[in-house]
Amino acid sequence: CGGVSLTIHTRGSVGSIHEGISASESPRLGAQKEIDAFRKMVKILDALEKTEMTFKPWSKLPHAPAFSCGTITAGRGRDHDPRSSYFMADFCTAIVNYATVPGQTQDTILADVQRTIEKLKEEDPEIQYEIVAPVGYRGFPPIDARPDMPVIEAIKSNYRRVMGGDIKEVGAPSLMPSDHTLLYAAGVDAVCYGPTGGWVHEPAVRHYQYLSLIHI
Repeated sequence: CGGVSLTIHTRGSVGSIHEGISASESPRLGAQKEIDAFRKMVKILDALEKTEMTFKPWSKLPHAPAFSCGTITAGRGRDHDPRSSYFMADFCTAIVNYATVPGQTQDTILADVQRTIEKLKEEDPEIQYEIVAPVGYRGFPPIDARPDMPVIEAIKSNYRRVMGGDIKEVGAPSLMPSDHTLLYAAGVDAVCYGPTGGWVHEPAVRHYQYLSLIHI
């Protein structure tokens, strides 16, 4: 699969947590209504997780496209100042990622995200947001590589020579994009090759499992 990352900012207004509670229950005459940027971001992320994406299903990876958010930061100001934590966050930033299938691009993902947030704003007009898409870099393109590429035959042959057996699986799809997708999209026959048993950062995967790649 491919991958697209976007940065989303929400804006609010500074006020103490206690003032925010009282204002929401009984707004004070003439007082500025406190808006918690973090809570607005949580609303957005929940809506994005339920978004109906624009895509054509890909049988090789039925669980894609997939949404995730691995980074969220909130505080006072665009630099997310953590001091005075008894004040609401007036600025919140989340970095979201989409595992994509062939046919999806940064533009289609961006359109889906904007459509979802604008619809949410109809229910909650207090939501103020910005979406920042990387300039120049447009993510990992989703690819459907040919299983008969010469480089694959070479890897299979050398694996058999060194390891004394056949590779367990060829053409296994993954929700984790890799640099080889950039090469393949540029016209270079490229593959992602490694051990079975999980992702590199998973506890079950040990570094010694990668020694076979050096020999091959």
